[in-house]
Amino acid sequence: MGREKITVIGAGNVGGTTAQRLVESGRYDVVLLDVVDGVPQGKALDLMQAGALVESGGQIVVGNSTREFTEQIARLADFGGKLVKAIGLKIE
Repeated sequence: MGREKITVIGAGNVGGTTAQRLVESGRYDVVLLDVVDGVPQGKALDLMQAGALVESGGQIVVGNSTREFTEQIARLADFGGKLVKAIGLKIE
């Protein structure tokens, strides 16, 4: 069975640590996004060089284009709509 993919938006200290912990668990591949060019790439390089991620077999994919953000936000919106429907909430 393949790993689940999780998107972390923001590659600062909190986002980077979150991505690291998720990948270290061995259960997730992480997409790390940030609006600042080069930040997620640099953070992913730091995490991979730290060595802990290599042993888990996890992967960090990075990006900072508008298209990548739009795709991830669309996925979140789709999930949110399904969740609202599943639990029977009404949004007015």
